[in-house]
Amino acid sequence: MLFAEFESTFVVSYFTMIASMFVLSTISYDEYDNGYAFLFSMPFSRTSYVKEKYVFSILVGGGGTVGNSHYYSQSADKRHGLAAD
Repeated sequence: MLFAEFESTFVVSYFTMIASMFVLSTISYDEYDNGYAFLFSMPFSRTSYVKEKYVFSILVGGGGTVGNSHYYSQSADKRHGLAAD
């Protein structure tokens, strides 16, 4: 396993931070070098842009949460000897 030697709480925290930084970086890159002027010249409204950012952050956060909980449950099973070989 990729992070076998790390504590499972570190991995969960790490992936949560990476997912949140990924979402924030998409917003900051949109702001970079007056990108909003270009973005809002496209055929969609500001409202749909904001909705897209919310949906994207919910999907990334939800995917990160599901992945983290799966990893955490697998590592907990291994610690307690419940993992299937």
